[in-house]
Amino acid sequence: MSRSTEFVQTYWPFAQRMEKEYDVPALVAMAQSALETGWGDHAPGNMMFGMKCGKSWAGGKQLLTTTEYHKTDTKTYPQVISIEWIEAKGKFKYRVKDYFRKYPNPYESFADYAKVLRKLKRYAPAFEYTQDPERFAYEIWRGGYATDPNYPEKINAMMNIIKGKLPVKKKLPVKKKTSFWGGGLWNWEPFGKNYLK
Repeated sequence: MSRSTEFVQTYWPFAQRMEKEYDVPALVAMAQSALETGWGDHAPGNMMFGMKCGKSWAGGKQLLTTTEYHKTDTKTYPQVISIEWIEAKGKFKYRVKDYFRKYPNPYESFADYAKVLRKLKRYAPAFEYTQDPERFAYEIWRGGYATDPNYPEKINAMMNIIKGKLPVKKKLPVKKKTSFWGGGLWNWEPFGKNYLK
């Protein structure tokens, strides 16, 4: 079984539950999580979205290595490993250790991600597009979720992979119903055969 298939089978139920509770498209959450964790290979502490602790975070935390980009070389972190100027980006590349959120289970990570999107006003426009995952993803990118200019395309590519791995629901045939009318037995199909086309 491929890693992406295993990821979808494992985490899709959590994403669906999150969607029902917070109205954040499950497909978007799955794509972002797949991108952030490398299909679940890098999710220490059930951290499915790479969310940092921040000053108000009261939950579990873990010190992890990450890469950040800044316009100056004076940013501070719990631990700075290296800083190098990247001419092509016009920014400094930092290798640092920073505190990230830690969760007791994957669902708590999905729920926390949804709560953050719901809470911050900059993501409010996305909630006009909950039935359009591609547009929803674009709107949260516009709201500052990621600084990568190619982020919407990356998320759309991940969503397309995930769509191909979702279980296909079986179409049930229209059942003929049996009824008694006027003393005779007859079969009928609700609304006629063409109604379901």
